[in-house]
Amino acid sequence: MCIDEIFEILRQKVDNYEKRQSQIEMSKDIYNLMLNGQIALIEAPTGTGKSFAYLVAASLFAKKFKKKTIIATSTINLQKQLILKDIPVIREIFDDIVFEIALGRQNYACKRKFYAYAASIFSNIDDPKSFLSGLKNGTKDEFDLLEEGLFEQIKSDKDSCMGRFCPQFRNCFFFNARSRLKDADIVITNHHLVFSDLFEIGEVFDTIDVIIFDEAHNIEKNLTSFATLSFNFYDQLNAIKNFFNIMGKLRLFELINNATKTMDGIKEELLKLSNLIDFSVNYDEEFAKTYLLNILKLQEQLVFDFVNFKDKIDIELSVDFKAIIDKLNFNLKILKSFANQDALSCVYWLERFKDVVLFNITNLNFADLLRKNLYPKVESIIFTSATLSINGDFSFIKNILGIEDAFEKTFKTEFDYKKQARLFVINNINNPQSNNYEEDIAKLVLSVASNFNKGILVLFTSYKTLNEVYNKTNTLLNDFGYNVLKQGFMDNYNMQKVFFKSKTILFGVNSFWEGIDIKGDNLSCVIITKLPFEVPTHPIEKAKYANFAQKGKNAFIDYSLQKAILKFKQGFGRLIRTKKDTGFIIIADNRLLKKSYGKIFLKSLPEVDIEIKSVEDLHLSLNS
Repeated sequence: MCIDEIFEILRQKVDNYEKRQSQIEMSKDIYNLMLNGQIALIEAPTGTGKSFAYLVAASLFAKKFKKKTIIATSTINLQKQLILKDIPVIREIFDDIVFEIALGRQNYACKRKFYAYAASIFSNIDDPKSFLSGLKNGTKDEFDLLEEGLFEQIKSDKDSCMGRFCPQFRNCFFFNARSRLKDADIVITNHHLVFSDLFEIGEVFDTIDVIIFDEAHNIEKNLTSFATLSFNFYDQLNAIKNFFNIMGKLRLFELINNATKTMDGIKEELLKLSNLIDFSVNYDEEFAKTYLLNILKLQEQLVFDFVNFKDKIDIELSVDFKAIIDKLNFNLKILKSFANQDALSCVYWLERFKDVVLFNITNLNFADLLRKNLYPKVESIIFTSATLSINGDFSFIKNILGIEDAFEKTFKTEFDYKKQARLFVINNINNPQSNNYEEDIAKLVLSVASNFNKGILVLFTSYKTLNEVYNKTNTLLNDFGYNVLKQGFMDNYNMQKVFFKSKTILFGVNSFWEGIDIKGDNLSCVIITKLPFEVPTHPIEKAKYANFAQKGKNAFIDYSLQKAILKFKQGFGRLIRTKKDTGFIIIADNRLLKKSYGKIFLKSLPEVDIEIKSVEDLHLSLNS
């Protein structure tokens, strides 16, 4: 069976399947790249059908050569699409290919903990053994009916794992899942778990021959998250509370009393510090050092108090006691690193969180991390996305990934945007910094919705603006017959499903700029409220700007603008999903017209007619 024959079978199996030559060509390219052990950057615009392209190539490669492929996505939406929609079809064609899903360890329940602590923490479970036997995989979602937060107390974690010495090892949810991965040909997972396994733990994948990073434009964001260590007071507080809950029968009153006093002291210092910072700031020794040193002393006292009690713990439960000590020691190391400022490639920054402060350390040396831990360990790596290049140039993403030589290809769009879409740039919206900005956006949304009878997606760059516009428009939008949703009401995947059941308008930020696939009249208008520049005052962005300046480069032109264009292209790509789709893109940021870089944004888009309108003159018709 060859790739052309496989896609002919797909055409017969998938409803409304559109044959796309670019999809078949992409699949053949990926297959050949796997054969030759190459690194590749493949930009496949919306409509290419890249998921089937790489699934077919990976399945054929696995069938012929018994090689293992990891497919890593950035968003849960795409993972669910692969698992629920695409892979079941591929399984019908390749019935001998084994697919598995790899989740992080923290998603699985620990049976040893469950049996040890069920009686004290689960009031609604009479027969723990019977309850566990009714679970399929022992994952977090199967515990949703239990009281919120209880899963944290019985989840699997590396520090408290007894491994082969555990009495539940043979029936362990986590190790059974990992065992299934060894027999899998193709594994679906996420970027973060791949980084974690390759860079640190090495407990997930026994071998990896090929990695396909889908949504690869998010690699930098996910690496930033992965490479950030935090001293988080509430994480530590919850860990200690959970520990005392499950250890309550040991009556460790002296330890509980000492730890409570010490944690109260830490919180007091963090509260004082939080009053001096505004959201996220670089670490400033002048005003923060005193608080940091006080917290450091208290953390050392906390570790001492726990270590002093280790001989009073039952042997059966000592592994959990050691795990909490290891966590406290790890947090102590973070605070000491803060005090010493000893990592040149890291940015040290404070972040206001709830009513306290987080101490964050972010390693910015992404390219070196990848050169050391990724490229030497895998035969072939495919980076793909709808947005990897700027006007056909891959230099920006190559610099982030630390790649010098790679196969590069951009497929042309399968859609005729001149016929299928109209793009409007609104010229009379106030500057986003003005007091009337939210009022102007609300007026635009209501103007569009009042004369429109199809699905609308409104994309924001901040939750604050989203919430203000939602509050100003919600009642009237309901009167217009819209089901009104905003990000956070439910998970993104289920909100996406709502689009198919009713006339919906959705207010989204960040993750809704990408990874959602809504076809036809269910989504016929996308409003982009603001060009998606990162906040330049964030400590991580400031550190990256400084790095560009040291190299004699313009950080705005060479970095900030490039990232914003990639995200802008993602937002634009939400509208047209098939050759039959039609609709409207409305951009409410007149910097596209007034700033010199506006032309670069517009030039990055597919060929589409651009019209300049006021809110009052805007009429949504494909023919006018």
